[in-house]
Amino acid sequence: MSRPADLSIVTVNWKVADLVGELLGSIASNKEDLALEVYIVDNDSKDHIEDVVAKFRARSDVPVTLIRNDRNLGFAKANNQAIRRCSGRVVALLNPDTRVTKGALKRTLEWMAARPDVGIIGPKLLNHDGSLQESVRKFPGLIDQALILLKLQHVWPSAPPFRTYLAKDLDYGKEQDVDQLMGAALFVRRKVFESVGLLDERFFIWFEDVDFCKRAKAAGWGVVYLPTVQVIHHGGASFAQAMTLRKQRYFTSSMAKYFRKHRGAWSLAVLALPMLVGLLAASANSLWKSVRDKR
Repeated sequence: MSRPADLSIVTVNWKVADLVGELLGSIASNKEDLALEVYIVDNDSKDHIEDVVAKFRARSDVPVTLIRNDRNLGFAKANNQAIRRCSGRVVALLNPDTRVTKGALKRTLEWMAARPDVGIIGPKLLNHDGSLQESVRKFPGLIDQALILLKLQHVWPSAPPFRTYLAKDLDYGKEQDVDQLMGAALFVRRKVFESVGLLDERFFIWFEDVDFCKRAKAAGWGVVYLPTVQVIHHGGASFAQAMTLRKQRYFTSSMAKYFRKHRGAWSLAVLALPMLVGLLAASANSLWKSVRDKR
């Protein structure tokens, strides 16, 4: 009988096969004595992900399962496809542009074993140059999100609503309970999925991690930022390929779904005008870029 997995690792590929290969390499280099299983969900990338997986299987004993979709199902739904098949007592949801550092996996599992009250932890995220990547937020409010839709963070970044929402006073050197963690790297106790459900598939991308943290906290699970565990995150590699207007549409749609779910339909009346302004600004920006690129 094979040994049950200590940790299941899930990543979603969308046209970044080479980055997935680098992530796999970092997992193999830092697995230590852990029993791991890896699931890669491919959202119809039409890239060379099969070759990447085949090469990894040839040089590593870490089992990898590739799940292929014939269309882009979005981030939440793709992750859920793999989560349903995971056997590990902890599931790590890692973006394909992340890299596991030395000791990160084992240290995480040891910490979670000692803290059964904590359901989700987020590591300290580092940029490729080793600098800190801010990854903790407060739960979004109507005012701060309206200002973000209006792009006012670019002209007034020190405004109190932004500082509060972005947790600018957070000490990133200190372990602490938080509201939400960036979904680029989340370690989730399997029991959390069993108690609150999987990621909400109504979110194609954005806000699914916010919603999941909120549901977990509402169910009594701790959500903790853990600086002793470090993961490198290059940031937005897959989604950087989408056009600006498309990004804004996804963002606006997910925000609307989040507030309708957690604050009621009335909240959309508050956000309606900022959402329209945000879409118009993104449309103008996309048009300008298109004209510029044709010159």
